Amino acid sequence: MRKQKGKRELLKRLLLLITGTVILLSGLVLTGCGAGKAPEKTDSSTEESEETIEAEENGEDEMKQEDILDIQFLKCGKADAIVLSCGGQTMVIDAGEEDDGEKLVSAVKETGASQVDVLVITHFDKDHVGGADALLREMEVDRIYLPDYEGAGTDYEEFTALAAEKDLQVTRLKEDISFSLGTASVLIEPPASYETGDSDEEYDNNFSLITTVTHGENTLVFMGDAEKDRIREWLSEGADRTCDLIKIPHHGVYNKAVKELAAAAEASIAVVTDSDKNPADAKTLAAFEEKGAQIFSTRDGSVHAVSDGTSLTVSR
Repeated sequence: MRKQKGKRELLKRLLLLITGTVILLSGLVLTGCGAGKAPEKTDSSTEESEETIEAEENGEDEMKQEDILDIQFLKCGKADAIVLSCGGQTMVIDAGEEDDGEKLVSAVKETGASQVDVLVITHFDKDHVGGADALLREMEVDRIYLPDYEGAGTDYEEFTALAAEKDLQVTRLKEDISFSLGTASVLIEPPASYETGDSDEEYDNNFSLITTVTHGENTLVFMGDAEKDRIREWLSEGADRTCDLIKIPHHGVYNKAVKELAAAAEASIAVVTDSDKNPADAKTLAAFEEKGAQIFSTRDGSVHAVSDGTSLTVSR
């Protein structure tokens, strides 16, 4: 009996020992699994948020660039050469004299443009059409708007011959035309008539196309070389002629309609394309300054204007 009892007790102890060992081993196994480094939890929502913010910021930057209207009035002496770019599109208003052609081409390329979408020649004086053939030779030009009369001189003939040779889309305007330039809208107004008397030596100045560009809250007007008759005709058409920026007509030469134009425009910025040799008339500048305009002259260097649709800044 004592032996059997001893065996039973030995058996119990063995069972307890085995049970304890199993429990211990199980604990070690569980601890081992827990002790291994758990995969690092990635805060995917944070990464996604950061990526989203970055994408949104990049999108906003691109959108802001698309919404910018950039205008360059090139320093070309007593001549007009103006480059406008907006939303990946480019428009040139006048091309300066023949020697200004390369400067104009460089200015267009500096905007990043691969082509000129619109070329406007306001009238056919050599200081407006002279560099146009260089532009046609060195860049693709999608369409061209001209006044509807025949010019004279070598510059005009070379330009029109090259446009015909390249089979470019040329429209001679008898009526207003409107189109978009990126996020800006453009209106080009020709004169009511292309008839004139023989006594008017500079008759074609009064044939100038007048271009109005509206960009958000900003309005910019480019007057070509409009003189008294053309200015008064344009003012008499009944439209609102207020603007934020005006390109003073005919390089600042004074005539009796200049004060009327300054009063109607009420522009805060007036740009004049003149030179030290041929400066704008003091009376012309005074007329715009009296109406609150700040004058910028290309004789001091090219003038650079930027519109974001709300504000308009000008620098040299």
